[in-house]
Amino acid sequence: MHWNVVQKIVEMIRPIIYVPDYPLAPDSNWKDTYTFMDELYCKVQERYADKKIVFMGDSAGGGLALGFAQKLRDNGKKLPNHIVLFSPWLDLSMGNHEIKEYEKKDVFLTI
Repeated sequence: MHWNVVQKIVEMIRPIIYVPDYPLAPDSNWKDTYTFMDELYCKVQERYADKKIVFMGDSAGGGLALGFAQKLRDNGKKLPNHIVLFSPWLDLSMGNHEIKEYEKKDVFLTI
């Protein structure tokens, strides 16, 4: 399903797209992933300085997109022009007592 969404975006607006194959747990931790993203983001900014940058992600990738943008903000770095999140996994504890109600409205993911 993810590749279908990427394909539709490509067909509609012909953007330059990077789909980062970032380090995952349990083999890696958040520091490894943010280091990877720092390096990639720096390269993209250098190569496409005149272009708008949009972070997109769903589920854990949505949480990563938002968390990485917050890290950039907190470190005074240039932010992406936009952030688009599909069903971002923001509550890793899964402790929200309303989660089952949200699941009914989520067209992408289940608990």
